[in-house]
Amino acid sequence: MPNNMMRMGLRVTSQTGLPYIFATELPVGPRAMLQTNVSALVIRSALAFLMSAIVCYVLAQFLTGPILNLRAAALRITAGDLGVRADARLTQRKDELGDLVLDFNRMADTNQRVISRQRQLLYDVSHELRSPLTRMNVALDLLRNRVGEDSALDRIELDTERLNEMIGRLLTVTKLENASTLLNPVPLALSDLVRSIASDADFEAQRNGGTVRVVNTCDISMNGDYSLLRSAIENVVRNAVRHTEPNTSVDIQLDGPTKTDRANAIITVRDHGEGVPENELANIFEPFYRVIDADRKDENGVGLGLSITDRVIRLHGGTIEASNAIGCGLLVTIRLPLSLQSA
Repeated sequence: MPNNMMRMGLRVTSQTGLPYIFATELPVGPRAMLQTNVSALVIRSALAFLMSAIVCYVLAQFLTGPILNLRAAALRITAGDLGVRADARLTQRKDELGDLVLDFNRMADTNQRVISRQRQLLYDVSHELRSPLTRMNVALDLLRNRVGEDSALDRIELDTERLNEMIGRLLTVTKLENASTLLNPVPLALSDLVRSIASDADFEAQRNGGTVRVVNTCDISMNGDYSLLRSAIENVVRNAVRHTEPNTSVDIQLDGPTKTDRANAIITVRDHGEGVPENELANIFEPFYRVIDADRKDENGVGLGLSITDRVIRLHGGTIEASNAIGCGLLVTIRLPLSLQSA
């Protein structure tokens, strides 16, 4: 029977009891044809959509998978993990994406070698400078025994001490840059550490009529390298003491987990100085970077303290950032993950 025809039948029984069926074929109208084929249309559409979705998913994974892998590797390298590479299995692809992954890994290898050599050179030079400085100090002591007190000798001794301190910081930066994990983690109480640092810094601040205050603290213990962590936080506090205005305070605050940040202990240090230009905030944790201030000459700093702090905090899995406080001053925020919390 043609698709455009519809068969209709009628069954009747005669007076003698014999059954009869009367059948006829009639043309099907548009509405009846639509109702007849709607189920088949829905099923075919669903199957087509399902097949399209599967094909698109497979194609998307094939095309975007290498790109996402490259992006993840690039972000980790940017964060300082120079040993990260993109998945080597992706280089087996015989297309442009495989070539891109291969070139990326080669570039990462070259960058790691160059940076490692620079760090090693910096370490070697800094270490070698220690010997002549030691001999200079011995010569100064012998000269003092001959001529007594002399302002020129005092100046030479002061500059020698500063140079020796800078070399020590350079060696520290190099060691921290080459370290990937903490070497001496021990249980420590952050509240006691913060109070101890504040007490020492307050003595230094009193020379300019200032104070160092712990405005809030809480009992939090974690595992970390005590000496490194103390040095890192102390660098921030002493930097605040140097730059706060005379007769003002440096405020330190230690907070535990909050509703918006349940994973970290948060340490904030705020001074009441002039702050830092917005376009320079992102650079103050770089080695040897110093904010240019024509009104205040800080001859004692060499631009390594905050760089050391940044590396120490990252070794502990934390973050550090700086922003200008409301009103005046610089606000430094340190976040230390409680995943390192001691048992």
